[in-house]
Amino acid sequence: MIAGTVLFVALVIVLLSWVRRPGTVALPGTIITVAAGYPFALQVKNQMDRTAHLTTVIIDFERRGDQFDVPQIVYGFASPKPNGRVFAITVDNKRQEAFPALDVPNSPDTPHMPPRDLPPLDLSRITHDIFGVVEIAKTNGLEEFCALASPKHGSVGLRLSNNSAGSPVWGVIGDGWDEAGPIAGLAITIDARTGVVLNHTIDKAVNRP
Repeated sequence: MIAGTVLFVALVIVLLSWVRRPGTVALPGTIITVAAGYPFALQVKNQMDRTAHLTTVIIDFERRGDQFDVPQIVYGFASPKPNGRVFAITVDNKRQEAFPALDVPNSPDTPHMPPRDLPPLDLSRITHDIFGVVEIAKTNGLEEFCALASPKHGSVGLRLSNNSAGSPVWGVIGDGWDEAGPIAGLAITIDARTGVVLNHTIDKAVNRP
């Protein structure tokens, strides 16, 4: 009787942990566009909160010479409810699967959090995906940044989100450092629908050899 009770309790614990933990989703191959990765992120998202909407997409490149590789794409979601859930789904090319990377079941609404009344990020409005954005960025400061900061000492990433007017924009971010300190910083904003460069700056560290 005792053994049966213990087995039943153990089974309940296993089932509860299985219910609470969203399953991963296998990828069919390497994903290099936001549009291609989104259906897999959505499958995981729907296990967590079907009402949550997409708020941001993050790509941190791996650089090889002048090449940009996409190790993973991170999709950020937020519940429209007050103090609702905020979480992220990673579509990982190395692991070949999509899985939850961050989950805050109750996120307090503060001035430091993005307003929840902004429209969801609509990927159907995005006409310039990852490598299209890279090509635009190259002639607007990215190539110059990469010449200053080698792959060993310079990181480059993309951020896709709505601006304050509710329009989708890409942010191209570069940060270069080495043992001597900062090398250069890059910031480019690109309209995700038209490809127009809205602004771009490159800050070079002074007193560099």
